[in-house]
Amino acid sequence: MQMISELSRNHSIFLCSRLAEIFAIVTSSRCHASIKSFNSVTGLVTTRTRDALMHNDDRSSADDFMRSYRFEANTAFNMILTNPKIDIYINNFLKLWAIMGYYVNANPDWRRYYCATVVAPITSNRNASTITTDTVIGFVCVDSQRGGFPTRYSKAVLSVFVVLINDMMVKLGEIEAT
Repeated sequence: MQMISELSRNHSIFLCSRLAEIFAIVTSSRCHASIKSFNSVTGLVTTRTRDALMHNDDRSSADDFMRSYRFEANTAFNMILTNPKIDIYINNFLKLWAIMGYYVNANPDWRRYYCATVVAPITSNRNASTITTDTVIGFVCVDSQRGGFPTRYSKAVLSVFVVLINDMMVKLGEIEAT
């Protein structure tokens, strides 16, 4: 079991690193990717894996501030889980939205790390109306200091990664349950 868990973690880091590299090419700026789990019983979101790119070494310190937090404390997670019309969250102007009161984040230092984000739920459901707290097991997040996340392309790329990550997380959960 320990070996499967370690292989899964290494695979997750690999996927996050490739995702950050893909979006760095698309946005012409350094990007960061992470996988977060979601507990539907407690409503807590927890960072599980981050990319292993050298320019993102300082990002793990964000996890030191808070291990887990309620999904309502982050606009992206809250909108995906509560708005039946949203299946992905993309915002290239987070700092402006925060000033206007439209974006909240549990981490008071988030502005140090990024000003734009794209977030997709980890679920086997594709229709926005079926993406709920009961069907989501986590989130894939990509962010940057520059922005430039194109909606259509971002959704297409993240959808591929979500399928891979969802299958891996479901299988790992099945193994851990035995």
